[in-house]
Amino acid sequence: MPLLWLTMPLFRLTMALFRLTMPLHQPAKINSRIILVR
Repeated sequence: MPLLWLTMPLFRLTMALFRLTMPLHQPAKINSRIILVR
């Protein structure tokens, strides 16, 4: 399936970008969770 060979690298690139941007979004989620707990 050529579609898989084309989509898998793109999927890996998107996952890598998502992992790079996760540290920027984690503090906001942690703060929101702390506010919800309090």
